[in-house]
Amino acid sequence: MRDLPEAMRLNRLHQRREHIPAIPRRLLQIPQPVTIMGLDLDHLEGEVWGVGKADALLRECVSVYVGDHVHDVEGALAAGALSVSVLTGGCTREELLATGTHVVLDDLTDFPDWWAGHVLETRLAAHVGRLEIATLDDLSKIGVLTPHLMANAAAAVAMARSYGIDPADVRAALLDFRLDAHRIELVAEQDGIRWIDDSKATNPHAAAASLNSFEKVIWVVGGLLKGVDLNDLVKKFADRLSAAIVIGVDRSHVIEVLSAQIPNLPVVEISSADNTDVMPQVVEAASEFTEAGSVVLLAPAAASMDQFKDYADRGNQFAEAVRAHLETA
Repeated sequence: MRDLPEAMRLNRLHQRREHIPAIPRRLLQIPQPVTIMGLDLDHLEGEVWGVGKADALLRECVSVYVGDHVHDVEGALAAGALSVSVLTGGCTREELLATGTHVVLDDLTDFPDWWAGHVLETRLAAHVGRLEIATLDDLSKIGVLTPHLMANAAAAVAMARSYGIDPADVRAALLDFRLDAHRIELVAEQDGIRWIDDSKATNPHAAAASLNSFEKVIWVVGGLLKGVDLNDLVKKFADRLSAAIVIGVDRSHVIEVLSAQIPNLPVVEISSADNTDVMPQVVEAASEFTEAGSVVLLAPAAASMDQFKDYADRGNQFAEAVRAHLETA
């Protein structure tokens, strides 16, 4: 059987904290500094009784409180701590249980083994709880698995759990969720090449999330920039780009930025006056640079109304052109 100091050493190891508070009945009866069973106590609190102990327990972030009296149980429960009682203080097992204690031990010599089991159960429960929500395979059914999709899912789960929603209900909601169209949507994958429609990326911030999600990108970029400068965006993701296909009325700025930031990057300008022919030319041009592992990414960082009805029309025309190209490839 482990002794009590060894149990507390394990507590420190598992909880990653070096803090042991004590609440004696009479503060003046305990000399300072205090060493009990080889352990240095970090904090002493005296002259508090019953629920009055809760303030000290909360202040010291105590999650498990060991006592031998019904008033200790009251203090632990008021602080939201797990109450462990020992039968060495004059209160019977029945009295302690009736007050609401969670655990009753014969004496402190039983505590080390109980504590080791408690730590193990707590950590296993936390681990299982994390696994119950979703796997990466589950998340991939929501949409293309990207860093920000995982971050958004984690944030949604954390918020739901913070409101006490059952993990099974959170999981069910997560598995039912699907991304709207034109948001990093996989149009097709063939010969190790993915064609991605993120036409909703109508500004540099949104396009950055797309570019951050892939390597070896053939970037379809441009449109109605509305005065936006793309220098920072291009500079940040220069090492991810294999080629760029530039569309839209503000092509000149995009080409200037690409030339300045990535001088050796292959750039194709699509200058067709026939808007219905833009995307077929985009797809044909992009296919010249593709290889296994490539991602042809429509993430324009610009509005669409210069050549298309809206971002959905732009994305739909891209998808239609991709499918037509792959059917004849």
